[in-house]
Amino acid sequence: MIKKQTNKLFWDKYAYKLGVYNSGTHIFRNKRLANARTIIDQLQNKHSRGEPLSFKLHRWSQKDQEIQNKDFEDLKILVNAFQDDVDYMLRCEGSRLGIYSNDTSWLKKIARKLNDVPWYWEPNVDTDLAKNTIYLDKPSEYNYKINLNGTADKNFAEYCLKNSHKVKAGDRLIRDLQQGRNLKGKYLYVKDDKILTIVRLFLHNNIMRIDKLVYEPQTDKY
Repeated sequence: MIKKQTNKLFWDKYAYKLGVYNSGTHIFRNKRLANARTIIDQLQNKHSRGEPLSFKLHRWSQKDQEIQNKDFEDLKILVNAFQDDVDYMLRCEGSRLGIYSNDTSWLKKIARKLNDVPWYWEPNVDTDLAKNTIYLDKPSEYNYKINLNGTADKNFAEYCLKNSHKVKAGDRLIRDLQQGRNLKGKYLYVKDDKILTIVRLFLHNNIMRIDKLVYEPQTDKY
């Protein structure tokens, strides 16, 4: 298990994440466990007959998805674990599966059983992580991080330039603001609550989320 650290909650809810690489993980998309079990049963029948392991992800799929034997064994481990009475969330991205939970013992139990060497994320602070909060291991002169979406008042670019000691905005963001481009994926930092109120007036509904920045000295967990 490869250990990593996180400084904020996953999905504003979960403190821990297990990352698994497997060519068949997309059978768990949308947490459709009954469908995943059906596919695994079909693979088991092929395995028993000594046939190559492959399956159709959808009825309309043009070609079969091939899967290695070790990945097949891990799929069985995963589908059994997902039957447990535990609060968790799944996210599939290609051949990568993210398993999110606040039950660290359950995640570590899964990790020990897998053939794959998974990645494991845990908080880098000893305090409980709070929603909409990012924990920093170094002090920051800014108190908030704002993620943007949509477009914004072009005058906001001028405000950022004149108040660079109060609002930290990158050159690319400034150009996008000046040219009226979509701001999705962009972010900026704000010094305090007073400035945050002013920024809200400029951005209106173009704020995707606001996270509070909290300095918490990092502990050496390993």
